[in-house]
Order: sequence, then structure tokens, then C-alpha cells
Amino acid sequence: MTPDVVVDIGNTRMKWGRCAGESVAEMVSLAGDRPGEWSSQVAEWNLERGLTWAAASVQPEWQQQFTQWAEARGDRVFAITHEHVPVPTDVTERDKLGIDRLLNALAAMVRVPAGSPVIVLGVGSAMTVDYIDATGVFRGGAILPGPWMMAHALHEYTAKLPLVEPRPFDPDRTIGRNTREAIETGIQAAIFGAADTLVWNMSQLADQKPTLFVTGGGTDFVRGIAFVADLEKIEYDPLLTLDGVRLAAETQP
Repeated sequence: MTPDVVVDIGNTRMKWGRCAGESVAEMVSLAGDRPGEWSSQVAEWNLERGLTWAAASVQPEWQQQFTQWAEARGDRVFAITHEHVPVPTDVTERDKLGIDRLLNALAAMVRVPAGSPVIVLGVGSAMTVDYIDATGVFRGGAILPGPWMMAHALHEYTAKLPLVEPRPFDPDRTIGRNTREAIETGIQAAIFGAADTLVWNMSQLADQKPTLFVTGGGTDFVRGIAFVADLEKIEYDPLLTLDGVRLAAETQP
């Protein structure tokens, strides 16, 4: 199956990728529950009716709403599930594994030579760091709050801390001179420290240098990291998950 548009439905946003040939040519981030916004985007891209969509989701209610909207247009929606992602795993609960993590692994593995280990760092509502060994087996990883979740938690679980919009890496700031700056600095340090530690730990599982892929809406939050781990290379690609959706869809008849 060759999709016209691929969709990644996350916990806070929905991403569309317009396919062209064997790649995702263009991406847009949309609200997950606003059909009017979806219709406007279809018009902006000049998309005809009768499209084939491939959609993966970690938000079932939004997925159902999106499917109903697309089918009402006369389109076809193919739901990508775990069984459609040809990535072997060594985990205890594959069916409960976030499908975005498997899709990231699929897209990453086709970009490295056979026999190369891979680490995928995803920064979104949550931050995930996953390890795929040299044989292409997804071994598992780590999950922690992403920058926006940290900011909301600090605001919602304290009496006086303000809600701060986290900002990407600021190399000139090591301490915050007021509450807002202190929160920004703390979140930055938490993201950096966790990413660096986890990438280092996973790199020690490999007999050769792994390639690190960084993806997600918060990719810019980790661009300033000088990773301690000895890595083959680092690739920053916000389209990685959508490319995984495309690849999984293309394995289907």
C-alpha cells in the first residue's frame, strides 16, 4: 500500500506527512481534535478526495475522530498497529509498547548499514530513549517526562510556581536569576542530563559505535548536547516517526 498522507497521532498534537515518492516531503503539526483545522490543511495542500491515509496513534479517541472525518470525505484510512511494524523485539509486553517507538526504530534501521546498532531519542510530551541492537532487535529503553510535561507538573503541583513555556537550549545560561529562568534552567538540565546518561548507558551495550537519531517536536531541546558517548554519528530528524508510518504502510498489500 502506498499512502498519500501519513499521520502520527500523539498525546498533544497530530502530525501529517505528505508523501512524495519514497519519502515524506512535507510535515505539518495540527491540533488532535479540531476537524476544521484538518479541513483547512487539506485545502492548503490542495488534496483531492479519495486519499489513502496511513495513521498510527497513541490516542484512541483522536484516532477514531480522525478516521470518521476522513471517511466522511470519501477517503480511506489504514490504521497502523503493532503487527504492521516489521521490527523484532525483546520486550515483555510488545502490545503495550508505544507504537511511535517501534516506528522510530523501523525508520532508523533502514538508514544505517546492516549490523549497526541504533539509539533513538524522542523528545515530545514524554521523552523516550530506545536501543536497537546490531541484529535489528528492539531491546527496550527508558521513558521520562518531556520538557512541557515537566513545566506543567511544576505549576500544577505547587502553590506559586508559574506555568513556564520551556525554551530550547540556551548555552549562555547556567543559573536562573528569577523563578521563570530557574524553571527553564532546571528543565534544560533535566533533559540534557537524562539524555546524556541514557545514551551513554545504551552505547555501552554495543560492541561498536551506535548511531543516534533524535526526533520529536522537542528536537531543538537537545541540539546543544555534547554527548559523552562515543557515537558513530547523530542525525536530527523530526520526520522520523512519519517515515516509519510510511515504511510500515508500504509493507501492506
